[in-house]
Amino acid sequence: MLSATLLELTTSYICEFFMGSWPWQTYASYKINFQAHIALSPSIRFGLGGLAFLYLLQPLFEKICHKLGKKKVKIISIIFLAIILLDCLYSFLIV
Repeated sequence: MLSATLLELTTSYICEFFMGSWPWQTYASYKINFQAHIALSPSIRFGLGGLAFLYLLQPLFEKICHKLGKKKVKIISIIFLAIILLDCLYSFLIV
């Protein structure tokens, strides 16, 4: 929860610096928030979601990756990396 909240806070300041705003400005309507950059309720939900991922989804992904084999997992990882890099290039350079 703490690491997700710190990442969210840092990301909001970076977005504000480069773009003039950040996507989740609705946090101002939350009862407990810090400068509308972070709020307690979403932080708790991020923490619970992280636990669910760690203990429920991660073991499932490990089983799937083990069945696929190293070569297929490497190819899939490279494809996902390319998609993410293209998205970052588009987001930061074109938009």
